[in-house]
Amino acid sequence: MSAPSSHHPPLRCVLLGAGRIGWSYDGGAYDGTRSVSHAACYDRHPDTQLVGVFEPDEDARSAFAAGYRGPGSPRISGDLEEILGLAPDCVSVCSPSQHHAGQIDRLLGSEARYLWIEKPVTLSLAEHEALLAKWRATGRKQRIAVNYLRRGLPQYDVLRDAARDGAPVAVHATYSRGLDVNGVHMLDQIGAVLGRTDAPELDWIDAANSDNPSFGFTSDGTSVTVTGMDLPYHCIELSVILPERRLSVIRGGLELRDEPVEANHDYPGFYHLGPPQPDPRAGLYREAMLDGTYRNLCSLLDDTVEPPSTLETSLFAARLLDRVAARR
Repeated sequence: MSAPSSHHPPLRCVLLGAGRIGWSYDGGAYDGTRSVSHAACYDRHPDTQLVGVFEPDEDARSAFAAGYRGPGSPRISGDLEEILGLAPDCVSVCSPSQHHAGQIDRLLGSEARYLWIEKPVTLSLAEHEALLAKWRATGRKQRIAVNYLRRGLPQYDVLRDAARDGAPVAVHATYSRGLDVNGVHMLDQIGAVLGRTDAPELDWIDAANSDNPSFGFTSDGTSVTVTGMDLPYHCIELSVILPERRLSVIRGGLELRDEPVEANHDYPGFYHLGPPQPDPRAGLYREAMLDGTYRNLCSLLDDTVEPPSTLETSLFAARLLDRVAARR
């Protein structure tokens, strides 16, 4: 995926947080195949340059200084104001989620034209709504994208398009390794499938595993079940069940499975789900997953389009997290 070059000189970009999604997943450099960190996306995009990194933890600063493989020599500091003093055009909020609210509040109304926020936006619905209100009050002068990267991927588009064409009977999501960290991707996708930013009250919750609770709710007649599992590996999957088929994105987003209803020849007069249909785009999905963060950056910097994930669309996941937290 390429991005048109229109900014000269390059946009000055900084990271708030020198962790995995900030740079260390790929060393902060684009190698021609992978750009899953913010730093590597800045390396890849023709209009951006990483100039600074804020990181309060000394060990993390040292790790960045020793391991960063991207271009240039970004300034790294434990002083937020020093890094913001570099007059960045674009700021990535990649810090631990509990620090997001204060940092985003500091950035709203600043000279930074673009804010790129890791998910979840905050760990508090009240803070999220307050930031949204403040952004609206500024006249939405800054462009903001939230890195729910699946919002811009073709495999998830199939689920959303099918749901818009016919109301789903049910939506089933599974996740592991923490609701706030990994499961929140599926919460956001449920909101995308249902086309909602408001989240209904929960019908039930099983919070025996506090990190991976399971719960369910009903939205306009669609039954939604979210199952959390205590597993050592990622199991982040979503199924949309329609009257004529079941569509599922499985293996963390790498595979789209389409199972249409067909006649059950063993029991005449009855029907069941048939075998998955061949998917001519199957080879594109891994590439799309690896490009998801970069796609998000491209949409943020393209002033002619709305980013697929925003402070407004991400409200659904924030409201569901709030519903779950209230009953844990």
